[in-house]
Amino acid sequence: MKKYCNKIIELALLTLIIVTPLLFSKETESTFLITKETFSKSVILFMTMVWLIKISSSNEVKIYKSPMNLPILFLVLAAFISLFKLVHSSAIHLSLWDMSNLICFIILYFIICETIRTGKQIERILVIFVLIGGFTALYGVLQYYGIDYFHYWVGNAGRKRMFSTFGNPNFVAEYHIAILPISLIFFLFGSSLWKKVVGGFGFVIASLCLLISQTRGSWVGFALSIIFLCIMLKLKDRKVFADAKRTIRVILILAIIILLGFGVADLQKHGLMEVRAVVNRAYSIFTFGDEFRRFVWQGTIIMIKEHPFTGVGLGGFKQRYPEYQAKFLERDEYPSYVQASNVPQAHNEFLQVWAEMGILGVAAVIWLVAALFYNGISILKNLKTPYMWKLETGMLAGCFAVLVHAIVSFPFHLASTASVFVPLCSLISVMGSGEFCDTASPKHKENHSVESRAPSRWIPVAQILIIVLTVICTVITVRPIMADIYLKIGGAYLKERRWDIAKEYITKGISLNPYDGKLHFALAVVYNGKGDDDRSIQELKRSLETFKDVNIYNNLGATYMRKGMLDNAIAEWKKAVAVRPDLIDTHIFLGKAYRSKGMLKESEREYKKAIWFMKRAIEIDPGNEELKEKYEILKNEQEKKE
Repeated sequence: MKKYCNKIIELALLTLIIVTPLLFSKETESTFLITKETFSKSVILFMTMVWLIKISSSNEVKIYKSPMNLPILFLVLAAFISLFKLVHSSAIHLSLWDMSNLICFIILYFIICETIRTGKQIERILVIFVLIGGFTALYGVLQYYGIDYFHYWVGNAGRKRMFSTFGNPNFVAEYHIAILPISLIFFLFGSSLWKKVVGGFGFVIASLCLLISQTRGSWVGFALSIIFLCIMLKLKDRKVFADAKRTIRVILILAIIILLGFGVADLQKHGLMEVRAVVNRAYSIFTFGDEFRRFVWQGTIIMIKEHPFTGVGLGGFKQRYPEYQAKFLERDEYPSYVQASNVPQAHNEFLQVWAEMGILGVAAVIWLVAALFYNGISILKNLKTPYMWKLETGMLAGCFAVLVHAIVSFPFHLASTASVFVPLCSLISVMGSGEFCDTASPKHKENHSVESRAPSRWIPVAQILIIVLTVICTVITVRPIMADIYLKIGGAYLKERRWDIAKEYITKGISLNPYDGKLHFALAVVYNGKGDDDRSIQELKRSLETFKDVNIYNNLGATYMRKGMLDNAIAEWKKAVAVRPDLIDTHIFLGKAYRSKGMLKESEREYKKAIWFMKRAIEIDPGNEELKEKYEILKNEQEKKE
């Protein structure tokens, strides 16, 4: 039974790492993210079911001993403690969903550690990573140059024309930097010719894809990971590159050819402006030129200052961030920052952990990262064969690259990146067992076993219960993606103003996922189109419980205005411009509302703000003739009043 269960788990793991990065669905509103997340969680639930059935059959629970175990448990404890902040909050369901994601990937870590045992298994998994990375990178490169089978990707320009099967160039880069060091190891030191070829193909094509993505954080992460890789290899064996000099020369020649070829091809296909854009993004690495991220971090830091010890609760960032953006912006009457209305992530995993889980959470993450590298480096000293310690070093370098990029992004909130990072962490730990090491560390010598004394007659009952619980959890996991499908269908009918049909599909979506604020917002638009303002207000308020967006405040303000409730309308519009002071139309609405109430001073202030932000928008986009015309009309009106 144990043997068959292990084979099933390994097959499910291979399915996870092959399908997750490739999967997307144009039938869903969120084409890429929710599809990958739902699939990966469903596969992990299946693996957990098989693992528990194996445990129940053998009457023995085995937990792989590793320095990473305690920090992982501490991280889970910090996450649970943070949930107490949200027990009575409407956002608790968002937190529980994020908690389920965390638990799923932690379970995946332990399952891999307990199941994968041989060098062939490890090598097979790594080769598949490189092959999938090469395939997705090749698709991204072809996509960038206009060769794409999927013709419904329309409208993207610049760097965003390349997103492969991930939906965003940043997500593409985050995935590939984890695999590139492993590809290089296969290319330089592969145990057979075909593995060298696979490694070379994966490294070359993924490097080009990384360049095209124009993702600065990934460029830095990749560069530092290669430096880390070389240092670790040289420390282990000073002559490590002696036999690979010819291959290294080939890599350098290929790199020069690729850079020249990319430059010429990009110049012919997209013009000088595109090449200049790549150069400018590279230069901005040294000038810290990402204004948007610095802006988001300012709001996040204010959140941390107000909740330093317990955080705002796991998953609470996306719900609480708008109010802290407003607090940051209120210090300047005419802020010139790059602003955003819906920021679900902090674009820095370490800041977000601190904001959501407090000092305990960030301490757990730091401990976990330290344990990962302490564990991996200590294992390197005892590995039996040079080939295995080279693979171990490649995996450590891949994890290092992702952690560097996590400073400016959110790779651990993406199923595609997590489905690489977590298996790599597991395989690094597995290498510490006696099967790979000459002298295994006491912390890795054997699994900790706990014998179960449950009567054999209860085992079938337990296994049936495990299967039933897995089915229930899988259904819960799948419901949000089904609701997302209904949201997309309903949204299509909304655009056609077919209110009744749109309502039918959106209501079905809400029945599957009643905590999705976007669905309630869509239903509010339906009621607004049907002239039912009371129900529209009701749905807009429900939407705000789990989805904070300035469009909801604007719609609430407009609905209250139609009902003659000026004070309510002003209150909602003020919330909108607090988060996004550059909302020109909202300032104009406020100006009209204040004038209706006879508050002329306040009205003039709002019109002046609208004119100021219009002028700034024209400076950014001087070709916007419609905005120029609107600016002149409003400016002339104000001059006449003065």
